[in-house]
Amino acid sequence: LYYKIYRNNALIDSTYATQYVDSSSNLHYLTSYVYRIKAICAHDNSVLSTSVTAQLQLPTYTITATTTNGGEVSPSGAVSVTYGHSSTFTFTTNAGYMLSDILLDGVSVGAENPYTLSNITANHTIQGVFTEIECNAPTNVVAEQITSPTGGPGVLLHWNAVPNAENYVIYMGNTPYWEVDTSF
Repeated sequence: LYYKIYRNNALIDSTYATQYVDSSSNLHYLTSYVYRIKAICAHDNSVLSTSVTAQLQLPTYTITATTTNGGEVSPSGAVSVTYGHSSTFTFTTNAGYMLSDILLDGVSVGAENPYTLSNITANHTIQGVFTEIECNAPTNVVAEQITSPTGGPGVLLHWNAVPNAENYVIYMGNTPYWEVDTSF
């Protein structure tokens, strides 16, 4: 006793087992296939089963989105994505932090924000890596006597810029006197 397997009325294989996996490269998602099994008995006596239909749906995959301390990602957690589709992740930093890297399946892909995974065909992990922004004191501070725009005495202050500083506050003694915004 053995069995013949038919897909859409065409013989595709035969087996002695009572189960069969059709993993042919001719199968496509979003397509229906009609199967029948024929039992081949002694003396060419055979019996054909009733038909069964298989509708192949697109699979879904999970993208697990996380971050280190210092920011958030949206969407976050386990995100379901349909086969072949894309998903975009936006990283938001907390004050005093910057997005320094994005890891896709543990491998650096740079810090492009937002980050889009395209044509998804497997599960993935994505992690935003945030680092604290270092802020150091300005260096090479120099004070020069000048004539002010009003004609009176003035002082010109200049210094080396501090990376990532958003503003500077100029003090007279211990009192804040003037704030310079460098974020524009």
